[in-house]
Amino acid sequence: MTDEEYADHVAEIANYVPPIPSAVSMRQMRLAIAEAKKVTAVNNAIKAISDEDERTKVQIEWEHSAVVDRNAMWFTTIMDGIGYKSEDVDKLFTKAATL
Repeated sequence: MTDEEYADHVAEIANYVPPIPSAVSMRQMRLAIAEAKKVTAVNNAIKAISDEDERTKVQIEWEHSAVVDRNAMWFTTIMDGIGYKSEDVDKLFTKAATL
């Protein structure tokens, strides 16, 4: 490997951005939400769901799921309820994956 190839290789490693996970454990997600100081906001978003059946389902998912899939409708409902956009959710999943 030439010095130039080595330098390119080092630069490639330094600039590596891991992919955004599509799922994390509920423990990881809860810790990430706690670090973001959004626990109360999440609880309030769930309480604010006007349809009782939907609210019950989202509450059950939030309390009893082992894994949080980024595209799960119940999770999207919560994230919308706290005003998180796609970029915010990406950051949340990236953070959660490290916990």
